[in-house]
Amino acid sequence: MGFSCDPIVCAEWLTMLFFRLHCSQSPFCNSAL
Repeated sequence: MGFSCDPIVCAEWLTMLFFRLHCSQSPFCNSAL
């Protein structure tokens, strides 16, 4: 990556992105978000 950031903020952002990518096809997961 070409940027630096707070580890906790990055972890939260990556977790959100992970769930968004892997749950995008799941109605149950979408409703949970």
